[in-house]
Amino acid sequence: MPTNIEWADLTDNIIRAKRGGWWCQKISDGCKNCYSEKLNQNSFFGGNKQPYSGQPPELVLDTEAIRKWRFQRKPKKHFVSSMTDVFGEWIPRSWQHEILDGMFVAPKQIFQILTKRPEVMLSSIRDFQRINYSKKNKRQVFSRMIIILRGEKRGCRGQPLFSPSS
Repeated sequence: MPTNIEWADLTDNIIRAKRGGWWCQKISDGCKNCYSEKLNQNSFFGGNKQPYSGQPPELVLDTEAIRKWRFQRKPKKHFVSSMTDVFGEWIPRSWQHEILDGMFVAPKQIFQILTKRPEVMLSSIRDFQRINYSKKNKRQVFSRMIIILRGEKRGCRGQPLFSPSS
């Protein structure tokens, strides 16, 4: 979906609650004013009015949207799952790998992921790399993937996982 976010061309909310809306889990003081939860409280924006606490609702992964990444001809900056954390503990590892796989086969696209769980992200990426790709192929996908780590005090930081020279 097109967005007004200045550093993204599209938001791809590929993880959704089965009955509509989204879900995430607040884990720090930085989550107190979560924009995603505020939007989720409003049915006008497709929200389900469920708070981002307790047990998650049944979730679905939009595999068709992931599949379409590979066929996009014009380069775009994708903000992947802007309404949840792809690396949240409630997201199956197999879904994380499916998302990473979709990124790998879309060489013209740039993917941006916001996470407050960098340790889960790194673990998932290591598993994904070990299972799927050679060293050369890993650099191709991860040089186009920007991970945005948000900390309570350090603000926002984005950087490719590999530099082009590694």
